[in-house]
Amino acid sequence: MARSTAERRRYRRFRFTSLVRVQHGDRVRDCALVDVSFRGFLARCPADWQPAAGDRLRVEWRLAELIKLELDATVMHAAD
Repeated sequence: MARSTAERRRYRRFRFTSLVRVQHGDRVRDCALVDVSFRGFLARCPADWQPAAGDRLRVEWRLAELIKLELDATVMHAAD
């Protein structure tokens, strides 16, 4: 019997309502951050732009006025 997604997760996920700026090649898009965990994050990107699994991205996440995280990321899953 297949395990549910929640059972397969090893790390707790925390919901966030925030924007992240995602760079893929020369293009930069604002995406909505949905949640984060120790090993990654989930974001919703504009409908006209969906990165594919394996794409490498540069992500900028502003937590506060003086706190900015810049992360290198690899797309693990992409869905419509």
